[in-house]
Amino acid sequence: MIRSKTLVPLKGLLLSAILTGCASVSPDFSDMSQSYQKSIEKYQNNNFLLNIVRSSKEMPLSFIDIPSVIGTGNITETAGLSGLFYSASAGSGLSGLFTVAGSNVAASYINPSLGLSLGRSFNFTQSSLANAQFQKEFLSIIPIETINFFARHHIPPELIFSLTIDSIEVSKPDGTTKEYFNNPTSTNFAEFQALIRHLIQYGLTTEIVKTENAVGPPLDVKKMGPTLPQTILQYVGSKNSNKLDFKPAAEKNPDLYQFTQEVTTARLCFAAYKNIQAVRSEFGESMLCQNPLGTTKQKVERLGITGTLSPNKDKTSLAIRIRSNRDVYHFLGEVLIAQIQTMPRMTYLEPTAISIQQKKSLNEEQVPLLVINKNPPTGTKSIATISYDGDTYSIPAENNGYSALVIDVLSQFLNLNKIPGSIPASPAVLVQ
Repeated sequence: MIRSKTLVPLKGLLLSAILTGCASVSPDFSDMSQSYQKSIEKYQNNNFLLNIVRSSKEMPLSFIDIPSVIGTGNITETAGLSGLFYSASAGSGLSGLFTVAGSNVAASYINPSLGLSLGRSFNFTQSSLANAQFQKEFLSIIPIETINFFARHHIPPELIFSLTIDSIEVSKPDGTTKEYFNNPTSTNFAEFQALIRHLIQYGLTTEIVKTENAVGPPLDVKKMGPTLPQTILQYVGSKNSNKLDFKPAAEKNPDLYQFTQEVTTARLCFAAYKNIQAVRSEFGESMLCQNPLGTTKQKVERLGITGTLSPNKDKTSLAIRIRSNRDVYHFLGEVLIAQIQTMPRMTYLEPTAISIQQKKSLNEEQVPLLVINKNPPTGTKSIATISYDGDTYSIPAENNGYSALVIDVLSQFLNLNKIPGSIPASPAVLVQ
């Protein structure tokens, strides 16, 4: 029997094919998770930009949530070997596989084949937030408690107040009153900015005040006798027991006790540690923030800055009106209009000392509130890009001022509006 020298390479190819076919490659969960997160991040950023553009054109806003995502991964592996052999032996049959023809016979060939296919996909549902539950919260005034969270944390005061304050009404001691509107397209916008900078320099901030209100008349524990426990149970049952207290009344009679209930109030005020005398002189004592160690009477006397003018006629009074979440998009739409008009006007903010400490990159005297480029050059790196009505709008990834923080605030505001029931239980659209 003649043994062909090509038999050894053939064995090697077969062994390689078998080993390769047995190899196992699993989908990378971490890679799939990161891909999903990046996609969702871009999706959300683009959605915020899209609604800002819609607002600039006075079009309805629309928000879509993705309540569930299912990721799948699969791998298919195949290994094969094909060839044509000419036998050196007479006749035909399987003997040719073992006695491959030599060089003087028509050439034999072997074609190994390997295949590997990888599939990764996501199935997700999209639910529209166009319903009464969501819209009710979306159109409601932003609570001071929410602004307090941002003002007390990582959001610069000039940014959060510019986004949430709609207008400020000022009444002078001589009786003159003027209202300043926070509208970038208004010719008087510079006056509002000068006023809000003045108030921030005076220490404009927010605070949460807890006071105790009397519930019902003082009770004489001796006269009530055996009916006292039943009375206490009735009050506890009708009020919030976690905030209800029963303690001696603020009187000389030691037998008098009083039901009190804790009330939490959020408000704007001046935390004027350095400019406290200037604040007292211009606005009065009542607009200063509370002393945490102050008495109940002292806390009541300091009313903070309200939505209506203070009755104190000897001082300058302020009435600050807060926006709704919908109004914030309207404001940002006005910012966009001012930027893309024939004579562009950027909306700049002056960083405070606190902002510069929090973000060392804010070295400029004025920082843009939001930067949106219309029809930017192709390939420009961005944090959000959308096409709308034949034009492309983009928020650049660099030199964008407070743009990233604006998107961050919009995201958190939107999440706070997603109360139970605002996201439909069953998806409106299924995308596979």
